[in-house]
Amino acid sequence: MIRFKIINYKGFSFRLAVILIISLIVFSTSFAQKNLQPGSIVTTDNETIQGYIDYRNWEKNPDKIEFYKTQTGISTSYSPLEIKSFIVSGEVYRSEIITIDNSPFRTENLKEEVVYNYQTDTVFLLNLVSGEKSLDYYIDINGKEHFFITKNSGRELLVYKRYLKRGDDGGLNVAQNMKYVGQLNIYLLDCSTIQSKLAELKYDRKNLINLFQDYYKCTGKKMDSKNTAIKLNEFGVLAGVSYTTLTFYNGMNYFMEADYPPSANISAGLYYNIVFPRNFGRFALCNQLLYYAYKTKSFYDSAITTSLGMNYILINTLARYKFPVGNSDLFLLSGTSIGFGFNETNHQKYDETSSYRASDGKAFKEMEKFHLGINIGIEFRFKKYSIEGRYMYGFRKYDFVDGGGSVPSSLNALNIMIGYQF
Repeated sequence: MIRFKIINYKGFSFRLAVILIISLIVFSTSFAQKNLQPGSIVTTDNETIQGYIDYRNWEKNPDKIEFYKTQTGISTSYSPLEIKSFIVSGEVYRSEIITIDNSPFRTENLKEEVVYNYQTDTVFLLNLVSGEKSLDYYIDINGKEHFFITKNSGRELLVYKRYLKRGDDGGLNVAQNMKYVGQLNIYLLDCSTIQSKLAELKYDRKNLINLFQDYYKCTGKKMDSKNTAIKLNEFGVLAGVSYTTLTFYNGMNYFMEADYPPSANISAGLYYNIVFPRNFGRFALCNQLLYYAYKTKSFYDSAITTSLGMNYILINTLARYKFPVGNSDLFLLSGTSIGFGFNETNHQKYDETSSYRASDGKAFKEMEKFHLGINIGIEFRFKKYSIEGRYMYGFRKYDFVDGGGSVPSSLNALNIMIGYQF
């Protein structure tokens, strides 16, 4: 008969972890109405004012912003005609007079003609790359993307148009006017290798940013963009304690019926998080390299002492979702854990009794050193400091005994970690 143990760390359980996470989600929705982030505006008199901006992760460039001098103060709305620029959440917006092509761009709306519908307006233009050669971005109310380069202190539209063209067979096909390729070839002319990158260049944000980054690497010039939304990675250290229980699912009585108390051990390591641009930085892929260990000892039938343990190098890969709360952040974490064991503890001792003969040796002929598990947890961060609570469920592993048999078991742990981001 297979037996299961309920994992409980002085009141903590997997059920409690789920309740905490659900509470976190419900709690965070109360902050969804506003997302005040530290920012600044530059007035038409060139005065820089620090404060907070209600950052809405704009899918389309905003036509106004809400600015607060203090978090509890009253907001002031600003349009592109009222301020020169603003910075928030790693994004730089400047008030600019631009001309865009407002002609249809979706396939179902294309026409059999190459006609441009130019429109001039004053907008908040998002800076993507800044330096001697710059790249700016605007997405209009219809969802059409427009990219701009700087020439003679003005913004020049990179022209791209899709239209219908009748083929030799009489059918209509989508054709492209890729004038932007020629524009960029001239604009970035002082990089000798740039032309080879233009042939397959797509008119989208990722490809154009990559092109400009390649240009600055090629020329050795300085790219001084303040827009950290292009790429944002986090690197830091973690240290804390793990509480681990070892659960056997079958095997001899001294495994199944013995009490193996939770093991408390130090855990520490490094993390490297890849934060995806925009979306409030809410989505991230977290990578952790950690030292983790457990060691536990059981006494069975007043005669058998079993000591088991393992040290691991763990590689945790976690998906992370952020819930902004004022100046702090709450995170939901979930992902996988892979571990490689070393320096095992594998000992069993029989005391001489009327039922047992005295002996001293290994509990297992061979212990499984590979660990595979899943993680779920929450994290709270304030500035560079964080505290993380994470539950790790280990999938079954099999330790081998004499005679060719094996004993299935799993590791389950609660990890409490404190972090510091460099």
